[in-house]
Amino acid sequence: MYFTANDSLHGRELWRMESCNVQTTSYQSIEACQQYTSPVGTTYYQNAYFKDTISNSCGADSILTISLQVHPLSNLVSMNSFVLTANQGQMQYQWLNCDNGNQAIVGETNQSFTPNEDGNYAVIITDTVTGCTDTSACAFVYGLGIDDENELNLSVYPNPNTGSFYIQGKDVTQLNISAYAITGQVIKVERQLTDDKIQITFPKEFKGVALLKIQSNSGQVIQKILCD
Repeated sequence: MYFTANDSLHGRELWRMESCNVQTTSYQSIEACQQYTSPVGTTYYQNAYFKDTISNSCGADSILTISLQVHPLSNLVSMNSFVLTANQGQMQYQWLNCDNGNQAIVGETNQSFTPNEDGNYAVIITDTVTGCTDTSACAFVYGLGIDDENELNLSVYPNPNTGSFYIQGKDVTQLNISAYAITGQVIKVERQLTDDKIQITFPKEFKGVALLKIQSNSGQVIQKILCD
């Protein structure tokens, strides 16, 4: 128990008696989306029942007992043959065009989305039961609408292949060759020149669709490659 003085000249009481417990306790039931940081700074990613101790207004211990329920929500997106799919199922979805200020794409509210053109896309995922929502990172889609006509008069074979193929044509030594996964990640390839062709070998662990970018002084070709 202690006293506080107030300024009566300004319409406030001059003395006021207040009580202060040495120690206080309280209980809280908390629901959180994906994670929760407790009053003392501990971050929880799953349900928990714990106690935190902080200082109360008297400078004594205030013991908080917290029952925590964390609602998980994955914002990951996978890609397969240019189709983007939110990993978290049975949610509410809204796909976004990251290259257009994250504008919502009209009508694209399913778990999977197939873009019509190259670009960066994301999805807002909402759990309508818990109210939790999150937005995925932007996924890069590249290679849609590629013209398979070979303007450089090159032959790329075999395609499909098992990870090794040839580029054959005139002046192959002058070509600048790069390869990308459909996620946009650069694929490191081995090159071996033989007469009028170059043998390209992908890493053994790579499987699926790749985009082969071939550049010369006279133009550029992007060729889809399938590695089985």
